[in-house]
Amino acid sequence: TISALLQECETTDQGMMFEPRQVLGLGYVCRSALYNQAVTATASWTSSELAAAFQATSDTLAVINDVTVTNADSSTARQVLSSGAMSVQNPPDGIGRLDTSISVNAANDDDLASLANWKLWTSSTDDDRYPSLPFDMARSQTPDTIPLLDIGSYLQVTDTPDWVPPGPVRQLCAGFTEALGPFGVWQIGVNGMPEAPYEVAVVGTAKADTDGSVLH
Repeated sequence: TISALLQECETTDQGMMFEPRQVLGLGYVCRSALYNQAVTATASWTSSELAAAFQATSDTLAVINDVTVTNADSSTARQVLSSGAMSVQNPPDGIGRLDTSISVNAANDDDLASLANWKLWTSSTDDDRYPSLPFDMARSQTPDTIPLLDIGSYLQVTDTPDWVPPGPVRQLCAGFTEALGPFGVWQIGVNGMPEAPYEVAVVGTAKADTDGSVLH
């Protein structure tokens, strides 16, 4: 079916398929479009733009550290995170084995190892996710860029309290809730996932100070 074929495309590319609010149909954000994005919206914690339910989740619900990818011709490739805090090692050296199998339709079997590695990379990042970043749009402090967020958009929260790890909270938007009510009630909730693994190196461009070294 067409829906199965489209789902196969999303699974293989590891992008994000969604229902756009502008038209009746399907939208798609390809994997490469998620790389190195400019920030769509920035919210400041100290300006009280966020509702009280702002909270990180450090569970392993979305974590995968052992990935097997199978192509349409039954060829397979496997990638395992063998060391580190999110590895398959038993605690305290890791978090134990959290495995998955994915069926793809890649043009070339040589791509399978890379596909498995990218799934492993994005699914084993040692960074918090934020299942709910709630914004009260009735507050004057809430930036007017929040309604511009869409699936795959890059959201930052700055000036966070001491109990949040240093630096801005960096999340990609994976889903939304919206509540409208009387007396000007308008709330938008963002389901976030870590943005950090999508900050990738680009060949031929400088990503950091390279004093004392050159790009070869």
